[in-house]
Amino acid sequence: MKSLMPQPIGGLTIRTQDEETEDGRAGNKEAVKKIQDDWFCKQIWARAKEFTKYNQARIQFGTWNVNAKGKDENLDSWLCADWGPNDPTAPDIIAVGLQEMVDLNAVNVAVDNKSSQRSQHWIERIRHTLNSRHYADPNSQAYTLLTTKYLVGLLLCVFVK
Repeated sequence: MKSLMPQPIGGLTIRTQDEETEDGRAGNKEAVKKIQDDWFCKQIWARAKEFTKYNQARIQFGTWNVNAKGKDENLDSWLCADWGPNDPTAPDIIAVGLQEMVDLNAVNVAVDNKSSQRSQHWIERIRHTLNSRHYADPNSQAYTLLTTKYLVGLLLCVFVK
């Protein structure tokens, strides 16, 4: 097997050695992959208008320090104060961050169980609050949980229409 020095290709440094194939050609799998990726990317950008549609979106962000309580008060006044049921100005994307879902003590930091339970509690409460705004129009889009992340006492969840 023949080994050649790696050469930069289009500003990219290839770190693997070239390998000679059975028919005597030299090739570098990493270089080939990078060249293919670059070509695909250029082709996609060249035709982006064929499959890309831009729309304006309304986004709402909110944070709340819940102080380690399982509060049961209505979240409408906090999450939905600026828009009513089936309101066309309702946000398309809603990101909610909560702090201090659980007490920050050694047990809660070491054992993830309570954060997980509290996260589910708050996610369901937020989902219920957001989707209760669409009761009058069955054709309106309800909010769906896109992603969620939590760490000890912190929770971030993102809902989309």
